[in-house]
Amino acid sequence: MMTHKLYYDDAYLREFEANVIKATSDYIVLDQTAFYPEGGGQPGDTGHLAGAEVYDTQEVDGKIRHYISEPVDSETVTGVIDWQRRFDHMQQHLGQHLLSATFDDVYGYKTIGFHLGKETVTVDLDVPSLQAEELQHVERVVNSIVFENRNVETRFVTKEELHQYPLRKSPSVNEQIRLVIVPDYDYNGCGGTHPLTTSEVGIIKLLKTEKVRKSIRLHFVCGLRAVQRWNEENKKMEEQFTELRRVNEARSNQLEQAHEQLHHYEVREWVDGTHSVIERVYENRSIKDLQLLAKLATQEQPTLTVRLFTVIPHDKVQAVFARGNDVDQDMSNHLKDFLETIGGKGGGQKQLAQGGAPYKTTVEQFTSDYLATK
Repeated sequence: MMTHKLYYDDAYLREFEANVIKATSDYIVLDQTAFYPEGGGQPGDTGHLAGAEVYDTQEVDGKIRHYISEPVDSETVTGVIDWQRRFDHMQQHLGQHLLSATFDDVYGYKTIGFHLGKETVTVDLDVPSLQAEELQHVERVVNSIVFENRNVETRFVTKEELHQYPLRKSPSVNEQIRLVIVPDYDYNGCGGTHPLTTSEVGIIKLLKTEKVRKSIRLHFVCGLRAVQRWNEENKKMEEQFTELRRVNEARSNQLEQAHEQLHHYEVREWVDGTHSVIERVYENRSIKDLQLLAKLATQEQPTLTVRLFTVIPHDKVQAVFARGNDVDQDMSNHLKDFLETIGGKGGGQKQLAQGGAPYKTTVEQFTSDYLATK
């Protein structure tokens, strides 16, 4: 007795009742089943029969074997397929049909192999190489077909009726020939399960290619797999960004420490305890640099007054005035007096103040003018 294939009556059937024809310690054969057996590149369904786990489904001599994790002692059983896994396979399988049809229509590239794996789906294309532009174009075209929400039809035909359909290749069987049809786009002999509309594929995302002998193997995912892959890629990018930021922060801290050490050396060159006032004029130094130099110098010599300037040639002048703890002066007032002479603004506290002016000059001219007006 042949097993009646309920999945051909309704690919969306998730639960069913059946009579047990044969039961062994390894597998069960039923009079009818909604479990799809492995075939045509699509894995067999999994699920439960009478509470026992079905971990694989295979067809042997027209009878469908449900391989179980434990024996079932019952004449009738309730079967429940793993619907999430089944629908995933339906998405991937129809996605493959559409992708193969698109490569054929657009570039004439024939599909010579198909495998529906746990992580990705692959098609082998009879072509020695694929260009990035070709992949991008096909991805756009095939997804436009998906989004058109075209109907998907299935029908059994005889060998004599095949000439009525523009098949891409001849079916591998001579009896019980089943066609999966996307009208005006793809006509394919296939025994797998598929959604009723193209939109249920969700989206098709091409991932990578690899050379396999004289052909190209293309990896892709459809539907929820594509969403999951995007989430995984985004998570991976976030982790990489976090690690990169951590490394950059560590390097930045190291650079800052080295930078500060260099400032210590610089300050020690001109703070020798013999001067009570030190002035320096720099070119293109940052205000942050001047502040650090001023703090280090006045910490090194508490009796010191420091006036530091940086000239951005023909743009602006910035200044930092600072004093040590043993000096009784208001550096904020001193800075304001100076900035008034060059039309600038600034502020701060008695011990350290900073400011600047849009003063267009050079280091040499500013040094000369400033020293001349002191």
